Amino acid sequence: MGVHATAAKEELLFVLEGEATLLIDGAATKVPAGQAVYVPPDTIHDVANEGLTLLSYVYVTATTGKP
Repeated sequence: MGVHATAAKEELLFVLEGEATLLIDGAATKVPAGQAVYVPPDTIHDVANEGLTLLSYVYVTATTGKP
């Protein structure tokens, strides 16, 4: 996806296969299959596949209700 922020939306990312590397504000976190991670609104982030296997994930965004 590339580095981005989801503006006034929060995001849930569910890793289905492989292992995602989630970059949040420059800090990397490994997220294995079967795990989920929350990204707060207005947070700069990116998802990468640094592993040797297929990465499959789904993400859902929702408006927080804040202007």
